[in-house]
Amino acid sequence: MALKNIKNTEQKNTEQTVFTKNYAYYYDLFYKDKPYAEECDFVEQLIAKFSNHAGKKTILDVGCGTGRHAMILAQRGHHVTGTDFSADMIALAKKRSADYNLPISFHVMPMQETKLNKQFDIIVGLFHVFGYLTDYQDIEKMLHATKEHMHKDSLLILDFWNGEVVLKDTWPQKVKIFSETVNGLPTRIIRFSFTQLDTTKNIAEVRFQTLVLEKPHTQEILTSEFEETHYMRYFFPEEIKNYLQAQGFEVLHLCPFLDLESGGSAGKLEKAWSGTIVAKLKP
Repeated sequence: MALKNIKNTEQKNTEQTVFTKNYAYYYDLFYKDKPYAEECDFVEQLIAKFSNHAGKKTILDVGCGTGRHAMILAQRGHHVTGTDFSADMIALAKKRSADYNLPISFHVMPMQETKLNKQFDIIVGLFHVFGYLTDYQDIEKMLHATKEHMHKDSLLILDFWNGEVVLKDTWPQKVKIFSETVNGLPTRIIRFSFTQLDTTKNIAEVRFQTLVLEKPHTQEILTSEFEETHYMRYFFPEEIKNYLQAQGFEVLHLCPFLDLESGGSAGKLEKAWSGTIVAKLKP
C-alpha cells in the first residue's frame, strides 16, 4: 500500500528539479527495455483509425525527452518536431538525431507554453508527460496551447496514469539495478524509488535516489549519488475526458495503452496502469 500525506505543498515539476543533468545522462539506461518501437506502432494504429487523411504526418511530440519516440517516427517517414522543458534532455535528443542524420526540430519549451507558430496533424504526449502537470491551471494552459497548434483534422493523443489502478497497485518502494560499461569501466547503477500518494490532489510523489558504483580494479567505488523528486498527476478516465471536453475537445477514444481495440467500455481500462485518450477539436 502506498504512503499518504505528502508534506511538500508545492508539488510542481520545474526544469531545476526534474530531468536535470545527472538524471538525463542515465535516462536512456533506466529505460533501455522500454518498447519504444511498439509504442510508435500503437500511435500509428491510432492515427490510421482516427485520422481523416492517409499518408505521412506532421507530428509534434511534447515532453519528448531524449527523442526516442520522435526518432522512430521520423525514421518511418513522418515529419517530427519535439519539445521538452529539460535543456539536458533536449541536448541529448539533438545529438542522437544528428548522429542518425534525422531532420527533427527539437526545442526547449514547457508543454504548457508551446509556441511554434504552426499547426500539426498529430500532437502526442507519451510516457505520461501529461501527468507532470499537477495543477489545473497548467493543464488548462497546456490544452489551450495545444489547440493553437491544431487544425480541424488534427488529433491529440495522450497517455496517462490511471487513478483507478494507481490507488490499488502503487508500490511505496522499488529498486532497479543496471550493470553497464560506462566510460570504459564496469559500472552498477542502483536506482531506488520511493512513492507517496496525495489522494486529496491525485498526485504521486516519486523520489528517485540513484547510486553510481564504478569498479576500476577489484573493488567497487561509489562515484556519484543524486536524487530527484517527480510529482505525477494521475487521472481517472472520466476525469481526463471531462478535462478535454471542457477545453473544447471532442474525445474520440479511450483505451488501455497499447490496446487499441479494448476501449474504455470493455472493462480492461479499469485494470490498466496506463490509459490512452484520443481527441480532436470540436467542430
